[in-house]
Amino acid sequence: MEYLIVFIILILTLKNCQSWLRNGTQCDFNNQCMCVLEQFLFYVDCTNGNITNTSIFPSNTNVLILQSNNIRHLLDRSFENLSNLLELDLSNNKLLKIDSEAFIGLSSLKELSLGGNELNFTLNSFHTNALDPLKSLTILNFTYQTISDILPDKMILKRHVLQNLKTDIISDIDGKAFGQGYSSLKQLRQLKAGKCQMQLVNNNTFSNLPYLEFVELTNCRIVQFTNGCIFCHLKNFRYLDLSGTMCENNNFRSFAHDFKRTKIRKIKMTRTFFTLALPPFHLFGDLANSGITELYLNKNSFVMATQSNTDTIPNTLQVLDLSDNMLVQVAYSMLTLRTLNLRNNDLGKDLEKAGYKRYDTIKLQNVDLSKNGIH
Repeated sequence: MEYLIVFIILILTLKNCQSWLRNGTQCDFNNQCMCVLEQFLFYVDCTNGNITNTSIFPSNTNVLILQSNNIRHLLDRSFENLSNLLELDLSNNKLLKIDSEAFIGLSSLKELSLGGNELNFTLNSFHTNALDPLKSLTILNFTYQTISDILPDKMILKRHVLQNLKTDIISDIDGKAFGQGYSSLKQLRQLKAGKCQMQLVNNNTFSNLPYLEFVELTNCRIVQFTNGCIFCHLKNFRYLDLSGTMCENNNFRSFAHDFKRTKIRKIKMTRTFFTLALPPFHLFGDLANSGITELYLNKNSFVMATQSNTDTIPNTLQVLDLSDNMLVQVAYSMLTLRTLNLRNNDLGKDLEKAGYKRYDTIKLQNVDLSKNGIH
């Protein structure tokens, strides 16, 4: 009986301890850090903790968040005792230098964020071999450095299991942005731009990233698209986000023509078109055989959306978002569409006189017509 009572007390103590850690508490080694135990992982969060070095953390740390501190220089073997570390966030530290052996000991690390620092790709700043110890790295964030550039081939070449890359992007006058070495990243599926200045987007831009599925070019400054195979060589291409890229309408048409040779499923173009226009610039025709299922054209300057021979909604499209535009009329055949978002337009007058036609075979399930001046 006594053993049973002791056992119950131990169990209750353990549960209370786990609950206490799960909610977070000040770490013993630094009262500026919070320690949390959650799902068998030990989290250490030192955001804004005025941390200047990396030698204070316990060896059982699995996730280490060092955002917005004062770490300027990563010395050799800075994390040597953290062999259990899976995620390391060093963003917004104003890092100036990473030594060649700084990441030794982090062979299990899966995610590394170096965004918002002051690194460049010289030996005096970020050594060519610095990433070599990171054999398990699947996610790398190198966005918003002071000097916009992209990781050079020789630094990225050995990241064979990398799946997700976030980087600043600069393309030259020939449209090239990613060197030949990137073609070795056979697991790379997601690309997201940080600071992004592209003079030209053409068949050279993504030619060395043939395995990409998801491309996010949000808030990019793209001066010109050219006719040609921009995305068609991406055999797994499924998702494109051009939100905030500020495309000129006629320039976009040559770009969209490339969709004819892709199998893209989802496109987001939020705040992409800044001049009054009549969408979708033959976009529906270009997407007719792609298998597209979701299309977001919200928060633009569209005034009318009407159907012509080339503007028939693709029969695979299930979600169409035209919300937050300036639309006074929408007239498409929507026999296969399931979700239609027309929120915050000016369709009240047209609906009052024209209404809508419904067919027995229609599949539409969700319609948002709020904030359209409907009386």
